[in-house]
Amino acid sequence: MLPTQDNLNQPIKYDRRRSISPSIRDRMDDVDSVIDDDDDDDDDDAKYYFDIRNQPDNNDTNMQCNTDVNTHPTYNYRALESLNKNLDEITNVDYLVVCPYSVNTDGDTPFLQFGLVNDGVSLNFITIPWTESSIDLEKLNNLHGYMIQNRTLYVFFEYRSNNAIMFSMMFPVHMFVLVDDIVNHHMVYRTTISINVLDFFTRNEQFLYLEHPKGKVYETPVAVYRGTYAENVNFMSMFGVSRSQSDAIMGPYYYFTDYINAINQGIMPTSDQLANKHFKKYLNADNKYRNGSVLRFALFLGITKVVLNRPSDTIDVSQMKRQLLENAETSSMARSTMRMSDHDGCWTSQYDSVHIGKIDLDDGCKYINTPMWVVKDYSQQVFLSSHRIDRQ
Repeated sequence: MLPTQDNLNQPIKYDRRRSISPSIRDRMDDVDSVIDDDDDDDDDDAKYYFDIRNQPDNNDTNMQCNTDVNTHPTYNYRALESLNKNLDEITNVDYLVVCPYSVNTDGDTPFLQFGLVNDGVSLNFITIPWTESSIDLEKLNNLHGYMIQNRTLYVFFEYRSNNAIMFSMMFPVHMFVLVDDIVNHHMVYRTTISINVLDFFTRNEQFLYLEHPKGKVYETPVAVYRGTYAENVNFMSMFGVSRSQSDAIMGPYYYFTDYINAINQGIMPTSDQLANKHFKKYLNADNKYRNGSVLRFALFLGITKVVLNRPSDTIDVSQMKRQLLENAETSSMARSTMRMSDHDGCWTSQYDSVHIGKIDLDDGCKYINTPMWVVKDYSQQVFLSSHRIDRQ
């Protein structure tokens, strides 16, 4: 889901591809490769995979409210009510800005994604000088209306299965981003999001939220990452991140991190993998993955516990902690995280997730491989996209 990325003087470069919808599930043949800019991409159109299980399939152009309660979460996108529907009233415009959005209903909670393009510097809105625009707005399916600000015409389209092919041909979106990407991180993977995008949503915050029909604002997911070896991408993109083992620091739950740490996860195998002779086929002579990948997820945190490692925090007295303390190879780290770890997962009785930042350990060192997000339920994750790591 990361097509058409040019070299932005970043360590990572992406291949040039056509638009891909958030509802298209990545497969091994469609993992976003990190390759040289001159690689051939003529057969990209054959690499689209449409997942319409959670997409409404009708021609209603006023779909600000999804009401199919049997198969989809129900939501209202009230910001659309403020848009002008009368195209005959468009005057005094210098630029046309296309604002495609999609409501992702793959999980239990619906959430927004916005389509952006790579303008050579950052991910930006699709922007066309009004005098050069030849688009007949009246003939576009799922056009919800427009607004004019600073002599710029913003038009809003809903990207759905019944207009995906038309949309990808007319508006080749390079990346669908989360609200969290725009407002908090200002980037996706290693590509920045344009200040124009941030400025628009800062001025028009109503476009950042979905509501339940009863008026409650739905939780907005955070963008997180997970690295793995390439042969595991297809499984993980279909079934998500698996539950961790019982020796994990916050118990046997679901662990995610940021992009930088995910890169390392996509290069370095775990100690268990290194010890498995059957796993050698996935490794190079340097005992690193032959091919690694980074996967991007939307994560619903719910009520979050933030680990601080304060002197007053409860000491972990779990059986697993005792075993780690008795093991010569793990005793030092286990001792330094006595007030930080929770191997029995006691946090799940009051919280839905845990966040561990770059906190100080008792020995004065920083806890590595952070930030870290842990969620207790499998349903709190939704796969978004992936790309391969270029180690050359």
